[in-house]
Amino acid sequence: MHIQDGRTIASLVAEYGISGATVSNRVRSYREECQNNDEEKSQLEMMEERRSLRREKAELEKENSFLKKSSGILREGNRLVTYRFLE
Repeated sequence: MHIQDGRTIASLVAEYGISGATVSNRVRSYREECQNNDEEKSQLEMMEERRSLRREKAELEKENSFLKKSSGILREGNRLVTYRFLE
């Protein structure tokens, strides 16, 4: 879940009631195992790419919603509000 979904160790600790050291050790041992096993290595790379794409998608969705909100502000007649928004 940490590698695949990008969840924080703290959230996994809180949800499952296990220690942070246990989660960290599991993540580290999995990464080490992936270095020795080509199939696991490709799976790890796919999970990391997926997580990266999710982050990028979330960032683009934020930017998109920001631009949608900005159109209403920029149409207003008061230029001072527009300039403050742009800053």
